[in-house]
Amino acid sequence: LIPKKTVSVSKGEYVEKQKAITSDESVKKTRPSLETGLIPISPLARRFAEKKGIDFSKLVGSGPGGRIIKKDIEKAISEGEPLISSTVSGNFFGPVKEIRVEGVRKIISERMLTSLQSTAQLTLNTSVDASNLLACRESLKSSPQMKGLSKININDFLLYIVVNILPKFKNMNAHFLKDKILEFEHVHLGFAVDSPRGLMVPIIHNAHLLSLKDISKEARRLNTACQEETILPDELNGGTFTVTNLGTMGIESFTPILNIPQ
Repeated sequence: LIPKKTVSVSKGEYVEKQKAITSDESVKKTRPSLETGLIPISPLARRFAEKKGIDFSKLVGSGPGGRIIKKDIEKAISEGEPLISSTVSGNFFGPVKEIRVEGVRKIISERMLTSLQSTAQLTLNTSVDASNLLACRESLKSSPQMKGLSKININDFLLYIVVNILPKFKNMNAHFLKDKILEFEHVHLGFAVDSPRGLMVPIIHNAHLLSLKDISKEARRLNTACQEETILPDELNGGTFTVTNLGTMGIESFTPILNIPQ
């Protein structure tokens, strides 16, 4: 048998070693793990860091369990912590593709953000029986006498219905301009289109004067112009009311973003 080796450690040495071990373990617990990509940070601190452009991936949290809190971000700012763009490497996020937001897409994003920030969003839902509408569409498609109406779709019907209802509710066919409301006699109807350049809203001018056939024809022309990027600036301006229909995508209900000042 090999005798066990005994090591003599004085009380003072034991205390110092315990402190060192505890200190090391504390650092391991509080320092975020870049290997796992999990960084313990409170939602408030994360939003504050992103707003100030601070890289919090290397900060040591002072919150419970080493969680990074807002106070840690404020301390990093006071100590001159580098911005995200200069400290976080591509290896941390993995492959990254940078896409410039400019031109029409930038204008669209700015308008949508302004709309959400400056207007009260409200959505009301109801259900309708569209059996007669669908039957009418089928009869138009199958009737040779209805020349030019065979390509009518549900969206065309919706546009036509809105055009004929708006004159009865003039407060809806209007613009809200801070301290005044402009009510319009004529209906210049916009409809949302998903185009290669982003969300666009072409306008069917004087839609109240058009038949179902004319509205369908003009809607198809404007939609094609958006897809082919040949739409003219005047065809995107002057709307008094906008229709957004996501039914073709299987969406049953949603909250549209107001096309201000409508």
